[in-house]
Amino acid sequence: MNRIVIIGNGFDLAHGLKTSYGDFIKDVLNKSINLDKEIRKELIDVGQLLSEQQSYEFIKENFSKINSIAATPSSGSLNFTNNLFREMLETYFLADWLDIERLYFNYINKRTIKIDVVNREFEMIKKYLEIYLSNQILKDGFNPMMEFYKIFEEGNPESLLLLNFNYTPTLQKYFSGIAIKSKMILNIHGELNSEKNPMIFGYGDETNPQYKSIVNKDDNRWLTNLKRQQYNLANPYEQLIQVLNQGKKIEVFVIGHSLGMSDKSLLNQILDHDSVSTIKLFYYKDRKGYRKLNDNLSRIVNSNTYNNKIVSLPNSKIIPQI
Repeated sequence: MNRIVIIGNGFDLAHGLKTSYGDFIKDVLNKSINLDKEIRKELIDVGQLLSEQQSYEFIKENFSKINSIAATPSSGSLNFTNNLFREMLETYFLADWLDIERLYFNYINKRTIKIDVVNREFEMIKKYLEIYLSNQILKDGFNPMMEFYKIFEEGNPESLLLLNFNYTPTLQKYFSGIAIKSKMILNIHGELNSEKNPMIFGYGDETNPQYKSIVNKDDNRWLTNLKRQQYNLANPYEQLIQVLNQGKKIEVFVIGHSLGMSDKSLLNQILDHDSVSTIKLFYYKDRKGYRKLNDNLSRIVNSNTYNNKIVSLPNSKIIPQI
């Protein structure tokens, strides 16, 4: 049997790395508080808040008040230099969860916008996310976990493809130590600070009617941050298709990927492929973690895949944590 392991951000989080969007937002706010001129110029300026209000905790707890147009000098206010980042904070502080890629897609579909302006704002967010993740990896080292070696090598597969949806090099620390002769890593969404394989950041559900509407605008500026249009700019996507089309049976492990709609089309192409025989979900913490993945998967694959390929909860495993 051959194996593809889909790796998402939960893999980095399992190693104690602060790579969530929430961690990124907190870092941006703290830098603005600490007088970072570039952050204040290109994302958010907290300088109009009273000195005692300039903390991440205060901003989070009082965001609706200090983000209001009616905010007064006596109450303090926020000055956003990037409206898309404002939308990010509104979403995150309301729900304590955020998918930036999906937010961008919804943002350009639900209002009258100037696409050049929004794309420029999105580029600013991508720039600071890449800086943040690069610094995070340098700052917080980690040691590989034996439990993950056991997962990768389980059953001694004939070949192993680690399909990395992260931008970080976390998997590289495992690669040489994996006792499987035929193995490779594909950084399907690019790598940090790479010109040959830059970060792919955007939206990827081609079945969404609004997606099709955007494509039909006949204006390439709207396609800038759609994932499908970015995959052909590097080699990993083509290599993945070659693996899928070899005609060999493949089992898929999913570790740390939320199976969200931002990656729907690519995930569907993998999981619904005739070569894929089983899909094993590695879930976070408990039954609820498995149920969330199981429900999300039902929106991505066809009913035949959902009914016949997915490994049940009793035969699935919790993601190891540092």
